[in-house]
Amino acid sequence: MYFSQYNLTDQDIVQHIAGNFTYPVKNEYHSNYLMFSRDIGSTEVIQTMVRIHNLVEHLAKSVQEAVKFETTIHGKNCLGVTPIGDALYRSLLQPHRFTSLPRHQLSQPLEVWKDVTLRIFGSTPSFRGDPMLPMNAQGVMEGELLNAFLIRLREATGRTLRQSERSQRKKEAQQAYNAKTKLVDRLKEHHPGLFGLSIALMYSQDYAGKVRLKDSAEHLQELIEALKGDPWFGKSVGFTWTRHFLSEAGYRYNLVLLFDPEMTPIHTLNGSYVLQEWQASTKGAGLDYVLPDCFRNADELLQEIKCAKAAAQYLRLIPDEKFPHFGVSELPSTKSLSELEQEPLTNLGRGEFGGNHMQASNAPSNNRFS
Repeated sequence: MYFSQYNLTDQDIVQHIAGNFTYPVKNEYHSNYLMFSRDIGSTEVIQTMVRIHNLVEHLAKSVQEAVKFETTIHGKNCLGVTPIGDALYRSLLQPHRFTSLPRHQLSQPLEVWKDVTLRIFGSTPSFRGDPMLPMNAQGVMEGELLNAFLIRLREATGRTLRQSERSQRKKEAQQAYNAKTKLVDRLKEHHPGLFGLSIALMYSQDYAGKVRLKDSAEHLQELIEALKGDPWFGKSVGFTWTRHFLSEAGYRYNLVLLFDPEMTPIHTLNGSYVLQEWQASTKGAGLDYVLPDCFRNADELLQEIKCAKAAAQYLRLIPDEKFPHFGVSELPSTKSLSELEQEPLTNLGRGEFGGNHMQASNAPSNNRFS
């Protein structure tokens, strides 16, 4: 997938989220294709989520009303719809089907939008785009209801609890971003051609809802240990991973294995082999087919990490105190990197996975699997 090397666009974020909600199926000809999870449904739903999130963020910083009225002896007249009112109208007139996703959290702005919409308009709001249209027996007009909706949105986003939750979420997204970028930056100093092999790991539909988080974390640990000690797989210099969830495929991991092309040329890697090891680690519960993808250089790796950080502001897996939803290999020291460079070049060598020995599971470590 291509990402801009500069500032992220909304479309970059939409594509990133969409990629995390696909799973492979086989058609009647036994060829594989990717399908959207019913949890999301379509790219349009993600676009709506991103648009409404950004709109609520903007509304919280503005004092402009939605519709301007004047009251005279002859009654109330509409003076016009403001740009903010126009943006609200566009969002309310379009269907927005996002609801609470299994095991995920929507952003605070999206939760506020859902709560206030239900409280002001009910479960089936009916808007025509006419500010003077009476909406109930008391004669409350559509434009007046829009102004009330805007006031309630601002009140909800300004509450201390909401602000605190939002700050905590940003902090946690930043922690994952810092860990991953620090690893990539450290590695690319000694491996200028650093690239990544990205593999999506998930479960077959028969096991999707049965595998517990603890079990899934152990499956990933077993896979990494298997690849670390495998003499027939390319020598990785590090790795990162992120966890998601789909109703049809259970816990879904984006595992990125990092390589130096001088040590392990890209054409020697077999992503299907990782999937075979995943099947072994999950005792047959894991899917054995997803097309691996490559990040051709460190810039693409860093852009992907930036996208993940931005996407987490809109939608993320509910945090767990025991099992963080991201991980990185141990940060290599300068000494370990120097030793690694002096080893004979080989595509099949039994090297250390990530540059250093993995620490014991009961010792402090930045490898978060349990």
